[in-house]
Amino acid sequence: MIDVQILELDEEEFENVGTYGLENPTKDDFRKFIFDLEMKHSELTTRKIEFSSFGSDLWKRSINEIDNEDRYWFGKGHSQDNDSESYANYYREFVFYVKGLSEEEIINAYNSIYFTIIWETNDGLYEETIYSVGDLIEFMDEQ
Repeated sequence: MIDVQILELDEEEFENVGTYGLENPTKDDFRKFIFDLEMKHSELTTRKIEFSSFGSDLWKRSINEIDNEDRYWFGKGHSQDNDSESYANYYREFVFYVKGLSEEEIINAYNSIYFTIIWETNDGLYEETIYSVGDLIEFMDEQ
């Protein structure tokens, strides 16, 4: 499962966003980005997941480089990649400032982040797929 969403903030989430220094900020000026990659497979399959890079700096840098503004506000994430459990999960969630940005600009910012999933089954089936995060983004209406 690969899930990449950009969501509107609800009122409670917006109340937790520090808006100091912004002129007349509103809830619509912010979005929440969620990246969730989860892979489960049989013990007869080997897999490898490779990112162009993974960590908060990559996500922050990608959105801030659109117009050299500080757009990444705050976020969190984790990863777990256990071959012995036949399971992998990579997760990143963050809030960013979108005022003045189009959906196309946001997608283009995240096209620079890509990852590859490679797996091979015991019977020799081999597959390698390269994904661009920008191509996977879904813009969601209010939660």
